[in-house]
Amino acid sequence: MNPSKYPNWGFDTFIIFPNFQVQLWSTGWYLATSFWPLAVDRVLMQRRVYFPPPKNAGERFAQEFSKRTNRDVNMEDLSTLEYTQEGLASGALTHVLLQPES
Repeated sequence: MNPSKYPNWGFDTFIIFPNFQVQLWSTGWYLATSFWPLAVDRVLMQRRVYFPPPKNAGERFAQEFSKRTNRDVNMEDLSTLEYTQEGLASGALTHVLLQPES
């Protein structure tokens, strides 16, 4: 975590092929996300949040606030996926380059 020792480090993300992602946050908690294909155009995303035990009510409140904030940010980030899928299903493109090889 934070291999560059950057003082304002927030989190690192690790992806374990084929369908698992872990985000480790500087505040000591982490997110574990699994992606389960249901069909060629559907996926189930399961996310779990893990916190260290809170030391007081303020820490517990901060944990709940972090969960809600993360949920809202993810809803914003994921809001374009249905439109992306519609575009892919339209047939306008014959292929999509996911990653250029250097």
